[in-house]
Amino acid sequence: MAAHEQAKPVVLAVVRDLFFGNRIAHAAEALGARVVFVRQRADLPRLVAEHRPRALLLDLAAPGWTWADDLPAARAAAGGPLYILAFGPHAQADLLRAARAAGCERVVANSKLAAALPTLLAAALRGGSSTPAEPHSADL
Repeated sequence: MAAHEQAKPVVLAVVRDLFFGNRIAHAAEALGARVVFVRQRADLPRLVAEHRPRALLLDLAAPGWTWADDLPAARAAAGGPLYILAFGPHAQADLLRAARAAGCERVVANSKLAAALPTLLAAALRGGSSTPAEPHSADL
């Protein structure tokens, strides 16, 4: 990897939809960041420790993940602040509420993430400085 790539802020992403993953990568690139995709659950703590990401985008519907267990491991590996932006199906409101209760800084429905990806990603890269701590109805 080139030195200028290493200097870019990193976003780790757990995404089940490869096409949407591509949208995330392009949005991050436009913001001067790069995305590292986490393909296997066991790799999350290592990739967090290795890349020291500013944010983690977490697809709550990704198969094979136990995000309630994975979040504490990711935070422990970060060694500092880690902004977690979780997203999932709006029809699974209980899942979205549980992610909020587990400590995700922002939880949105898939449709909200798709509609506002650049804005949400920019806020995540800033540590969420312009996003409310409490969710608002527009997130669902």
